[in-house]
Amino acid sequence: MLRALFLLFFFICSAAQVFSQEQQFSIELLSEPRRFSKEIEEIFDLNEIEVYERDSENTATLLENGYARSIIKNASAWNAQDTNLVILEINLIYSKYPVDRDLWRTDYYDLLAQRLMALFNIDPRFNSTEISWGILLQTKCTSESQAQSLFHGFEIIYEKKELVASTSTKTVTPVVKLTPEERKLKTEKRTSKQGIKRFARSIGGVNDSTVIRVFDKHPEWNNSLLVMDWTGSMYQYGTQALDWHVQNYDSSGIKYFVFFNDGDQSTKKKYGKTGGIYGEEANELKSLTRLLKTVRTNGMGGDYPENNIEALVKGTLMYPDYTEIIMIADNKSCVRDYCCLKNLKDPIKVLLCGTHLGINPQYINIAYRTGGSLHGKDVEITDFTSAKAAGMLTIGDEIFNYNTSRDLFEYSNGYPKNLYEDCTPFEDIECRCKISID
Repeated sequence: MLRALFLLFFFICSAAQVFSQEQQFSIELLSEPRRFSKEIEEIFDLNEIEVYERDSENTATLLENGYARSIIKNASAWNAQDTNLVILEINLIYSKYPVDRDLWRTDYYDLLAQRLMALFNIDPRFNSTEISWGILLQTKCTSESQAQSLFHGFEIIYEKKELVASTSTKTVTPVVKLTPEERKLKTEKRTSKQGIKRFARSIGGVNDSTVIRVFDKHPEWNNSLLVMDWTGSMYQYGTQALDWHVQNYDSSGIKYFVFFNDGDQSTKKKYGKTGGIYGEEANELKSLTRLLKTVRTNGMGGDYPENNIEALVKGTLMYPDYTEIIMIADNKSCVRDYCCLKNLKDPIKVLLCGTHLGINPQYINIAYRTGGSLHGKDVEITDFTSAKAAGMLTIGDEIFNYNTSRDLFEYSNGYPKNLYEDCTPFEDIECRCKISID
């Protein structure tokens, strides 16, 4: 009861200072954080990192709580009186120790609410729906002493309003050129860039720029449905696609993203019904970055073959108003539902990743049979007509013969030893593929 009264008084005082601001955290949420735990968690974009490192690209202030503490030690580091500061993003940073939240000595949600109240007490402007909220969980700690050595507190990312000098009065007046919608988009783009950068760092970085180079080469691709393998081996390539989209947001032709993870760790996988397929509109940056973590959490892949065809078909059913389809595929994996190839009705632009050991013919034939194209590192085939007429397709040092009876391109002497030979069974099998959204 006392806590609720304190919060009511606090919010009345806050409202008096920022009466035009819509508050992100209500009295209800902060007075009963365990009851409204789901609603609170939906506000934050959660990322796991080894150790927090300040991003030199951002103008930011760090406000420190300390391990398992809510009081802010250095409140004076933030100038609450400076009205020229536009707060873009707030990240709550702490350690993931112990890993099991139930073993924490301090209740997670109570501590979170107390930290937020301490923050809002410094500057009520922090409690705003116009700010992007994140949680950064540091994982490089296996003991309490290691956790205590890490930074715990808030990262306040902001920018200064543009200042314009008046010629008549010789005064400097703050001018905000962006509309609320433009500012929201700018914040979401910044947050997405940071999230992508952190994710790339967590998987060991991006060592192959194939995806970025292909997209840079094809600015004409427009109104695209991008279907991408989101399993462990493909994270670095998918990350490139997301990074490219955010970096080129105003000119990006990607309209929809569809991710597939080979069935959400399911052990019973049927052709056309493997599952683990998720989608989001490309302009929903905040939802998009959250979705990546959901797909990753629900399934890391694990199996060698992937459900590429099912993902392509379901993608077109989920988002039918596309002009072209691009698939980012793992060249090293077999196509589990290759026998469902007949279900594809549109040309597929196949963007192959991991081709250093040679090209998997299954992906060549997805491009060929759908009237699509093949792209990758040192690979660019937009028309298979001449290769079919010649009875042979040459890519680098590899030769693929055209099999007239099967209407497919194949290695001239079968599969090279230990290279994609496990894919053969998926080519000859007969299967029924009834693919729907549900």
